[in-house]
Order: sequence, then structure tokens, then C-alpha cells
Amino acid sequence: MKYWHTTRIDRPVPVVVDTIRDRLAAGQVSLFGVYDHSANARGAGLSLPEETVLVFGSAEIVR
Repeated sequence: MKYWHTTRIDRPVPVVVDTIRDRLAAGQVSLFGVYDHSANARGAGLSLPEETVLVFGSAEIVR
């Protein structure tokens, strides 16, 4: 069973993240965490292309 999905989208990361957040909220799916790896890298004095991980789920989806 695959537990994650990766895809490439040719839109700015913040636009994609906002779109996903909106769709999760509309579907009443819980958003547990948002991890902005590039912001964390900048905070450590490093450089990383834009990369954000969203962790979400719903007990209703699993049924």
C-alpha cells in the first residue's frame, strides 16, 4: 500500500500549498502539519529549492 504521493506541478509552491489547504478544508480533512524545508534551511544559513511537506489525513477516508 502506498502512503504518499509525489507529483511535479509547474506553479509556484505557495500557490500549490494554498490550493491543497483549501481543498483539504473543503473536504473536512485534517491538516496535521506543514513543513517548509526551504525556510528551515534558510534559518540554518543553507540554500534549498522551495519544498513544503503537508501532513494530512482523516479517519473517514481510511474506511
